[in-house]
Amino acid sequence: MIRRTTFFLISLLLSGPFCHAALEWESTRLDLPAKVGEEEIIGVFKFKNTGDNAIEILTTRSSCGCTIPEMAKQVYAPGESGELKAVFTIGNRTGPQRKTITVTTNSPEQRVTRLVLSTDIPEVANIRPKMLLWRKGSEPEWKEAIIRTDVENQISVPEFEGDKKKLPAYELKPTETAGEYKLLIKPDTTTERHQVQFPVIVELPDGTNKEVRLFVLVR
Repeated sequence: MIRRTTFFLISLLLSGPFCHAALEWESTRLDLPAKVGEEEIIGVFKFKNTGDNAIEILTTRSSCGCTIPEMAKQVYAPGESGELKAVFTIGNRTGPQRKTITVTTNSPEQRVTRLVLSTDIPEVANIRPKMLLWRKGSEPEWKEAIIRTDVENQISVPEFEGDKKKLPAYELKPTETAGEYKLLIKPDTTTERHQVQFPVIVELPDGTNKEVRLFVLVR
């Protein structure tokens, strides 16, 4: 009896009309350029419903809060095209970036699709080294970091926030090389372990300010 029922169901599936629903993406990966001073990068993933049934976009989940997926609507009829816009907020990020958006639909044939947005954000300023270290109990001597940026940019140090007792003394002065600065740092004390993220403001020609940071550690 079980065998007859199974055979009947298989025959019914094979003989009946086969309807499917699937989103066909133009590309599931976008590699976008980034320029110094940009606040955000926008990637557009285009698709089309090439199936016979309507498809509903159930969820769009980003791997990072800095990347927001946006869609005009959720349901797409057969033959209908659409797009998912991914807005990546750069903030103070630099270097290679790779953000993933997971799209979930009601299609049993293509329930999950992963979209990738990647870029390489140029540094507005380069600090070397990025970390200055003193040993606990050692002499709090001056140490230096070199900052390099475009000659049209201006470098400054903002007003500090946080524990005033742990803020280091500093001197910022340009070198003889255009676009290069020397930052001298000396911790107030090395009697206890602590860490300070020392901010440096880079003002671009258009008036936009970007922040880069130097880590000051006592360990």
